[in-house]
Amino acid sequence: MNSRGTAAARSLVVLAALGVAACGTAAEEEAATPAAGTSWELALDSVLEDARAGGAGQRQIEVLEAARAAGSLEYETVVDLTHDTFACFEAAGIDYQEYPGEERAPGWTLVRYTFSAEAPGLTEPQVKALADACMAEHSMFAEFVLQDAALHQEVRDERMRAELPTILACLADNGVHVDADATLDEVRLAALELLNATADSPEPAVCWDDLATAPN
Repeated sequence: MNSRGTAAARSLVVLAALGVAACGTAAEEEAATPAAGTSWELALDSVLEDARAGGAGQRQIEVLEAARAAGSLEYETVVDLTHDTFACFEAAGIDYQEYPGEERAPGWTLVRYTFSAEAPGLTEPQVKALADACMAEHSMFAEFVLQDAALHQEVRDERMRAELPTILACLADNGVHVDADATLDEVRLAALELLNATADSPEPAVCWDDLATAPN
């Protein structure tokens, strides 16, 4: 089975996956807040452009346009779109398996499913081409939006604040000092640098993972 953990994947470098942004003071972060809506709209504009060029069907386009206007995209809406993808799989003779959603943080859940790389009378490249076409038409671009960590900053930050004492203690235990007034992005960056520095050790120091269901 080919994993579709959250969507037909775009590869993300570690820095982007952890959502590390340019660090600033708390005042600077607060001042930047009004731009959040604009950032969402710009991101959705880009996704819509890709969707229109990439074979997305009218229903998926309408969902993306509604999400752009609303400023959010609901998990249940994307699940509904993936069911259109599954119907397309079935019509093409491709087996699939749907899994429960993966909660990354309260209010941020990702869809999960797999599809088989084999189908009667088809070569593996043919199956992949058919599956890719099904996903692109029905749900793939909406899945991109749902999985993009940068578009779910608020829920990621809430989860991190709740775990901050544990994260700071872990960093301190591994010899990393973080100022008491450090921003969340500065803490993220410290955790990322520690992880990179210990990546080749038998037990890498994972003090925080923005994309994990729970801190390690």
